[in-house]
Amino acid sequence: MSRYLWATISLLAISSSSSANLARPKVQDASAEFRQAIVGAAADEEPTQAELTPQSEVFLNGKRTSYKRIPKTASVNRVVLASDGKTIVRIEFTTEKE
Repeated sequence: MSRYLWATISLLAISSSSSANLARPKVQDASAEFRQAIVGAAADEEPTQAELTPQSEVFLNGKRTSYKRIPKTASVNRVVLASDGKTIVRIEFTTEKE
């Protein structure tokens, strides 16, 4: 009797795990859809340039500075745009440490 019981339990365990392996849902990459939406939106609209205003905050290596003092070798680390998408609120530059 116990052999039949253990055989039944083991068959149920194997069948439930095998059906779970077969029925896995496909996970879609949301970032790929997001990238496609951005590329599609960019293709439909004209490219616009963001404007730096006197109220914009400019940082170089974490320190506030003026835009005139940014060296040509500096790279943009972060840009924060206003809600209109055209005005730069904050821009952060970094330079390589020597």
